[in-house]
Amino acid sequence: MKRPTLAILVCIFALLPTRAGADDGGWLDWLWKWDQRFWGLSGEIHLLCLDDRGRRVTGCEEWFANVGRFIVRKPIKHQFQVLADPATNRYDTLQTSIPIRHEIDFRFGYYHNYGKRYDPPNPEVHGAINVWTPQGMYHYHVNKTVAVGGGAGYVIVYGDRFEQFSRGLLTGALTIYPYKALSIRPELNYITGGFTAADFGDTGPAFTWSKEKEFSFRVLVGFDLRRIPGR
Repeated sequence: MKRPTLAILVCIFALLPTRAGADDGGWLDWLWKWDQRFWGLSGEIHLLCLDDRGRRVTGCEEWFANVGRFIVRKPIKHQFQVLADPATNRYDTLQTSIPIRHEIDFRFGYYHNYGKRYDPPNPEVHGAINVWTPQGMYHYHVNKTVAVGGGAGYVIVYGDRFEQFSRGLLTGALTIYPYKALSIRPELNYITGGFTAADFGDTGPAFTWSKEKEFSFRVLVGFDLRRIPGR
């Protein structure tokens, strides 16, 4: 691929975000431009949040509760607290703001191919390809409207007629909150190795398909429900 590929994905970053689909067939299409097409889901869980003084913020991850409440138009419930004194285990309850400065997340996804593996001139081949994408992410909240960060992880691939293999995945991210809970996140990804048809068990002179290691770009648009005032 000669230039970065852009995909606009819609998700909810706040609780357990889901993202699937891309501009031309699937999440992995924009990532590597494989001939293969994929479908799948991914999510992101907030593991740890710290305020600007390094104190742990509890209630950083709200799971599914507020997603359901948001859908049925019930008031959002927040339980954010910041540890005021670790020695005495006293907490200060936050009423109107989220003092998150540092955020550590775990991102994961699963994808499965559909249709043929390669486009012509390669032979038409069918067979399952499964992909897992575990990744750790860190975000530094510069202020209420901007956060910068990045992460690292693996692309784990296995399927019919080939042994499991993996590639490294590096991500740089910028999150912007232009209006209240609305978030826009450009991301630059780098895959640390290329791919060939032989990686998928397809060998012989007729199989010429290959992809070099490369950068790719995407933009995610979503809503951070933690920024919606709660009762």
